[in-house]
Amino acid sequence: MGEMRLWNGSEFQLLRFLGRHRTVLERAILRDTNINPDLDYQMEWVDFWYSGDSVFDVELTGPDFLYNEKLIDVHGLAEKWENYWPQTDTSQSWDAVLNCIPLFPTKKPEKWVIVDAKAHLEELESSSQAGTESRKIIEKAFEETKGRFKIKTENSWFDKYYQLANRLAFINFMLSNNIEVSLLNIYFIDGWPDDTSKNVPSREIWEEKIKDEYKYLGLNGNTNKYISEIFIRCKGPIIRCKGHR
Repeated sequence: MGEMRLWNGSEFQLLRFLGRHRTVLERAILRDTNINPDLDYQMEWVDFWYSGDSVFDVELTGPDFLYNEKLIDVHGLAEKWENYWPQTDTSQSWDAVLNCIPLFPTKKPEKWVIVDAKAHLEELESSSQAGTESRKIIEKAFEETKGRFKIKTENSWFDKYYQLANRLAFINFMLSNNIEVSLLNIYFIDGWPDDTSKNVPSREIWEEKIKDEYKYLGLNGNTNKYISEIFIRCKGPIIRCKGHR
């Protein structure tokens, strides 16, 4: 996410629903995804880190949201990540991270959900800005990812829908290290009420664009089980309490 706009955009809307309408958000996750279908996970949102010299928080990037977990070999995972993905400004950043912790003694593992929030169609499109050496490393990660998920496409993952491509590469890395992770895409309807050129007024418009995105990248049933989607309407009914003017 970029600079936050008051009342508009994915960052504002996500913070709004995490803070003021969390029940709506979490019910949509439970109703419309397979993240917690049997209600046997406790869902906890991972806090961002404080910045040491400003009031702005530090976004979570790559696998660093795991580094406080005592059961994870932090040094080993960090070293593997450094060899898998360029350690420059090309690392993935997350709009939010959801930790799903088993509620009962079970064989089910703890799992993580990385979150991307979108409020206008252009947020789906991006191209890689990686330099030559970084691009070589990313290309290797992409080929490993396509191999895992049996993806066949002639389209470049560096162009047009690069963001979703690098999310899949991250999922491949985590699964290769026996860490359960998936991606949740949150699409806001009427998330830009002050700008009709950016505002998306219906779910159908989102779905048409998403269909093109998936087709371009060559996604299939192997990838789609690691991707969840929810559509959140930013405008709700007007409810007036007694005595309210």
